[in-house]
Amino acid sequence: MQFFTTITKPKFVISLIILTLIASFIGVMIPQIDDKSPSYFEEWKLKSPQTFYIVDLLQLNRVYTSVWFLTLVFIIMLSLGYSIYQQVKRNIKVHSSSFIVHSKEEVHGKDICSNEQSMMNYERIIKLMRKRRYKLVYSLSSVVHADNEQSTMNDERPTMNYERILVFSKNSINRWGGVIFHSGLFLIIVAAIVGLSFQKRGFVQVMEGEVFSGRHEDFLVRNLGIFQKRFDVGFKTQLLKFSHEYWETDQIKDISSSVNVIDKDGNMIDKTIAVNTAVKYKGINIYQSFDYGYALTFVLKSPDGKETVTHFLLDHPDKRTKPFVGKTDFPQTPYIFNMKFYPDISMNSFHLGKPILYLQVLKGINNMVFDGLVIPGNVIKVEGNLVRFYSISQWSGLIYAKSPDMSLAYAGFFISCIGVSIIFLLPHKEIYISHKDNVVSLYSRTNRYKPLFKEEMEKIKEELSEQ
Repeated sequence: MQFFTTITKPKFVISLIILTLIASFIGVMIPQIDDKSPSYFEEWKLKSPQTFYIVDLLQLNRVYTSVWFLTLVFIIMLSLGYSIYQQVKRNIKVHSSSFIVHSKEEVHGKDICSNEQSMMNYERIIKLMRKRRYKLVYSLSSVVHADNEQSTMNDERPTMNYERILVFSKNSINRWGGVIFHSGLFLIIVAAIVGLSFQKRGFVQVMEGEVFSGRHEDFLVRNLGIFQKRFDVGFKTQLLKFSHEYWETDQIKDISSSVNVIDKDGNMIDKTIAVNTAVKYKGINIYQSFDYGYALTFVLKSPDGKETVTHFLLDHPDKRTKPFVGKTDFPQTPYIFNMKFYPDISMNSFHLGKPILYLQVLKGINNMVFDGLVIPGNVIKVEGNLVRFYSISQWSGLIYAKSPDMSLAYAGFFISCIGVSIIFLLPHKEIYISHKDNVVSLYSRTNRYKPLFKEEMEKIKEELSEQ
């Protein structure tokens, strides 16, 4: 119990909120693996290996699925849950307790009649208040002696003496508005924790004509919830064609991938995946990524006749006048290929025309063994090895995701909206009418819009004076 008391203290709650904001800020400032291409992180790893190691170790590049962030959100959920419990407990206690007349500092008091006018027609008053949608919630008649006061209150409120008390209430559901609102937030947080803890997400680069196996090991990047170990989609995907269109400002107009989805029995289904049109198959959502480009295929033939085939996937630039660039090693060789590729020799197009490649081949860091221009089909000689620029194709980035159902989050949002509406549109109002010593007095209180309520009280006072 001490733990729950601690996590609901204002200072502790404020600290949780600040930590959550800091975590969100980290998620914005540090590139996340769901937002950047794999080549970005590979380049970062090569340039700053120590910084990348620390970021990866602390899971700062995947903040929202990290253990420390989910722990923080879980504590917030516990704090909110216990707060809701306390609110419910308090509301039930107030509802079941005897009526309490508030101190004069908390109410508006008016003497509305005296002497002859004090003989009240209680039935007519009740009828009048009902017309204004006030409900009689308490009625008391008592005889009070001056030397021995009878209290009708608990210890929290000052005692007032009455011969007759009528209490009317309006919009009493307002007391539950906060509970309803916080309950909706609680459901949203629960849905977020479940979603982040059990989500499966993978990214893959697929060339035109290539078939992605859908196995866990073949994803280029994986982002799994803390309770997930593998992500096998259960079907294959073949990229048939990738299309990309641009505005005159070089901004992306549309990108899409035409694919064949192949099930375990070999049955094929044609699908088109676009930025705003995901494909859902067997519970797996497939999204079009903004990562795409050209794949350059090289065949290296060594002096002993052995051939090595390699595909270099180059990311697209942000301007048509810029080249597709890439720098990486050629597998099973000591060579590093530094490439600047233009889809068209005009150097002013994103689409294939007459392509040209400026290629540098390095052996080690500074030993350059080739430097020149190459077009598809050319064969160059690199220290006795023959390297052929074999072909050019397009590649597309596809994102596979499987997450728990988010109906709970939608329900939580709906419930929160109801709670907010109750809080602001249905203010709780209470009116106390007391009759003592031939004097009828009117007291009232509300939790919102007090100037408007004061005007309403003046009208009620006039109507009661006519009774």
